[in-house]
Amino acid sequence: MRPSRKIHNFDLFAGYSWHVPGIGGMFGLLGLLLAGMLLGMMALSIFLAFLPREQAMAYGTPVVYVIQFLPAMIYSATASRRNALFEDGYRLDNNNFVPLGGLSLALIVSAAVLACAFGIDPLNNILPPMSEKWENAMKSLTGGPILLTLLSVSVLAPIFEEWLCRGMVLRGLLNYRRTAADGSQTRGLKPVWAIVISAVFFAAIHGNLWQGFAAFLLGCLFGYVYWKTGSLKLTMLMHCVNNTFSVVLTKAFPQLDQADSLKEVLSPETYMITVVLGLAVLAACIWLISKVKPATPQGSCELIPADFQQAE
Repeated sequence: MRPSRKIHNFDLFAGYSWHVPGIGGMFGLLGLLLAGMLLGMMALSIFLAFLPREQAMAYGTPVVYVIQFLPAMIYSATASRRNALFEDGYRLDNNNFVPLGGLSLALIVSAAVLACAFGIDPLNNILPPMSEKWENAMKSLTGGPILLTLLSVSVLAPIFEEWLCRGMVLRGLLNYRRTAADGSQTRGLKPVWAIVISAVFFAAIHGNLWQGFAAFLLGCLFGYVYWKTGSLKLTMLMHCVNNTFSVVLTKAFPQLDQADSLKEVLSPETYMITVVLGLAVLAACIWLISKVKPATPQGSCELIPADFQQAE
């Protein structure tokens, strides 16, 4: 029998290690997220009852953001505690940074996500114009005080969405137990399929085509980094950099808030140079990230035995 070990209480993600949802579990988490969204809307209605709409949206959005993830988090924590008695788990957050190192990778992935924002901009031109409904909804989320906006999009979104989309969904798809056609037990999907499916999930939770399209492409990049490193810290950093850059850019240059693409505000020559440089930097960053070797065949999610005990 393997000796029992302990984890520390300050490991915020340790309590979810033994919940390894497969495809069915992914849809279960989506259902719980939708239930949380309903609870969040109920909470927002309370803010709207006592405050003007602009203030209610500004102060209520961070609260709603937390509430909508609570059902999924409570269920996952409960399932993890139950499964820890008899099933192996996989860490949500690892430090598989060899041979580049954590600081180098943090700089590389930050550059990658910024380069991606510029490199994929031409794809925005194939989308239909954003509907007035969604345009007003986006403005209501980012039109409040800058500190509250950054709290929602640069702190809460990276933490909760990365916990769900990479920490739970992608980690689960890479490592869940499944029965093959011959009756043998295997672990997870092929990494490419796990990454794509988790990116579709990431796009779907945004609830609209315009955000969802970019979210899918970024989700593939985030998923690749997570598969290579197993690090939620890195994907949270990438998510934070992307969202913060978007908010700061539109606040500094209000004309960008009205544009569907950079093509509308840059000269043709400048736009072409920007896109080409973005794609070149992105390709270079992906090449560097590819030097990291996953710690396990399916991904960098460290195995935790079922008798691994959590500290009181």
